[in-house]
Amino acid sequence: MDLKFPSLKLLAYMKELGLYTKHQFHQNKTVYRNTNAKNKIIYIANGTLKAYSFDEDGGFAILFLLNAGQTFIEDKTSVREFYNYYLESIPSKTTVYIFDLTDTHKILSKNPGFRQDFYRIWIEKYNLLDKRIRVIHQKSIQTRLIQVLLEFQENYVYTCPDTKD
Repeated sequence: MDLKFPSLKLLAYMKELGLYTKHQFHQNKTVYRNTNAKNKIIYIANGTLKAYSFDEDGGFAILFLLNAGQTFIEDKTSVREFYNYYLESIPSKTTVYIFDLTDTHKILSKNPGFRQDFYRIWIEKYNLLDKRIRVIHQKSIQTRLIQVLLEFQENYVYTCPDTKD
């Protein structure tokens, strides 16, 4: 498992102890609904996950994207209370590692040095949600579309090997 960021030393340690489950999902496969997951840290080893939701009228909204190397924390006191969302694999294969927060808290109580790593994972989650909320609260549909397209460009830059554009 390639743990790229300093905040993931905690997860690397938990992996060494075998405190995780590994899952592979194919394109358009729903990984889970947030009501099914309880107290988990999700690490995307490769691929991309799309978080989406439906409104009361059946309208579809992409909430955020999680790319390889990113983490997402879900617990019963956070976003699950506010909306119902799904995580779905976008590319042909996405690999995720799921860590239980109960195990994480046990590790943190025995190894306080990992607390800063854990807080960095939380900050990543809230920065992701904060960014999406700011886009959603913008009044103009055109402005929201431009912001989402810029976000896609930022996350999925592609250079054509022939034209270098």
